[in-house]
Amino acid sequence: MIRCSKKYMYGLCKNSQNCLETGEEKCHKPWPPRMTDEEFQLKQAELLKELPEEFHSTLSYLAYERGHSAGHEEVINILTDLCFNLQKPIQAFGKRIRTA
Repeated sequence: MIRCSKKYMYGLCKNSQNCLETGEEKCHKPWPPRMTDEEFQLKQAELLKELPEEFHSTLSYLAYERGHSAGHEEVINILTDLCFNLQKPIQAFGKRIRTA
């Protein structure tokens, strides 16, 4: 895998594909800008609205603890995984409670 040797604000470019503009084997594109606090809050709220409110603080805490050292993007990635993995079990539990 070929890595770009150019340095950008957040480190080395991690693009492993050929540059689309020049066709060269190295990419010269910088990483996209980091997520702002406002964008983070909006994305977090969007993800959590799919689950019962009782889970929000626990899921936010778990995602933050696991990913905050890597930035908002990683916290959102972890929260997305947690929410995705819990949606179906929570729905099934809700159905079981209603029928009991």
